[in-house]
Amino acid sequence: MRKEKVDTFQLLALIILFELGTAMIVGVGLQARQAAWLTVIISMVGGALLYLLYHYLYNQFPTLSFIEYLPEILGKYMGWTLGLVYVIYFIYLSARVLRDFGDLLTNAYYNYTPVFVVNCIFIFTVFYLLSKGIEVLARVGEIMFGIYMLLFLIVKILMFSSGIVKFDLLFPILPNGWTPVLKSVFPSGVTFPFGELIAFLMILPFYNQQKKAKKIGLLAILISGILLSFSIGLDTAVIGPDSMQRSTFPTLEAISKIQIGFLQHLDVFFLFKLIIANFFKLAIFYYAATFGAAKLYKLPNDKSLLFPIGIIILFSSLIIAGNFAEHIKIGLDFVPLYIHLPIQIGIPFLLATIVFIRKKIN
Repeated sequence: MRKEKVDTFQLLALIILFELGTAMIVGVGLQARQAAWLTVIISMVGGALLYLLYHYLYNQFPTLSFIEYLPEILGKYMGWTLGLVYVIYFIYLSARVLRDFGDLLTNAYYNYTPVFVVNCIFIFTVFYLLSKGIEVLARVGEIMFGIYMLLFLIVKILMFSSGIVKFDLLFPILPNGWTPVLKSVFPSGVTFPFGELIAFLMILPFYNQQKKAKKIGLLAILISGILLSFSIGLDTAVIGPDSMQRSTFPTLEAISKIQIGFLQHLDVFFLFKLIIANFFKLAIFYYAATFGAAKLYKLPNDKSLLFPIGIIILFSSLIIAGNFAEHIKIGLDFVPLYIHLPIQIGIPFLLATIVFIRKKIN
């Protein structure tokens, strides 16, 4: 049994913060224009089905992390090799999250600060919290979740109060039919952010109520999907579908239009929200990579790998793309199809099929 434990509300909070992280920076389904909010809802359904697949695997090995039971399914050598692939995948996604956040701050707020400095501060803050253990991360997460939701509510109330919301910008909902929506849903909408929950196969063994894992995971996906859909729909109703597609940071542009008397420049609320959500998204990927690597090499203490893997994440975040535009293009065009699709869907489905057949035969 794991010594550290994560309780129900902590798991719920971590999943919601994780799902809302970078999705709030770059947006989801914006190619569907006015129907971007609908894209999120449909993608959420696909994400729920993916979570059921992940839960099936977890339910077969509830005391083991994903990396630990790969050799149980595929054999020692193939399982170890595939485990290494997933560790590299978690490191890569950590680097992408860190780059998203660093580019947001340097482009929108700290124009004269090198992205390296911002990323360095952020990764070492996450490093410090992870050095205290997953249980401490979960406790901080449930506190930050309350603050995040308060900030989310304040921003949305101020949007409505300022009179900048124009719902006519959401119509017609399907000007070009269902094709743009469905193209936005798969593979990009399902895999980002919902399919990234595969990282929680490294966290679920710490959950102290195994029988509730399915319900809590699905509830968290429902809540995060509704919040994300509502946020994207509201942003579209403020700045319009054209600006949503053109803008580097559409949610930031929408919030910057809030003006109520002396209340202006309220994008600070957006900044606080993103710091919270992206902190925990990075922390989950970072932890999954570190814990997975420790299990691969049978190290007694995964914390010994926190620093070297943190350095790898930091420098990887700087070299994965030449600029933010290239970084986003890679994330939208290449990553969902060639990286997310096989790692989030193809391989887990194959693993679940093998386990299912073995159970039937035995």
